[in-house]
Amino acid sequence: MREPFISLIPPLAWMLVIHMVSGVSGPELPEGPFPHFDKVVHFGVYALLSLLFFRAFCGMEKWRPWTCVLFCVLLTSGYGGWDEMRQASVMGRVSDEWDLLLDFAGACVVAILPVMMKYKPEWYQWLK
Repeated sequence: MREPFISLIPPLAWMLVIHMVSGVSGPELPEGPFPHFDKVVHFGVYALLSLLFFRAFCGMEKWRPWTCVLFCVLLTSGYGGWDEMRQASVMGRVSDEWDLLLDFAGACVVAILPVMMKYKPEWYQWLK
C-alpha cells in the first residue's frame, strides 16, 4: 500500500513545479530562442508529466498497460486544462487553446509510445 503512494510523488512534485512557474507574470518570463518556443516547452513539460504518471501507474499491480495510458492522458490533459484556465487570471499571461492542444499531444505521445513499443499490436506491424 505504501509503494503506490511513493510512486506518485514524482508526478505530484512536477505538478507543483508547473503550478509555480505558470503563476509567474508575463513580463517576468524570459524570451525563447525562437518564435513559438513556448509551444515546444508546453509539449515537453506535459510529456514529462505524462511519463512520470506512466511510471507510477505501470508500477501498480493489476493495471493493464492501456489503462495506464488512459489515466496518464486524462490526468495530464486535465491538469493542463486547469493550468490554462489558471493562467488566464495571471497578469500578463494568456490562456491559449494551442497550448492546451500541445499539452494533450505531449501526454498522448509519451504515454502511448512505450505501450506500442512493448506490446506491438498487429496493426502496428505495418510500420516496420
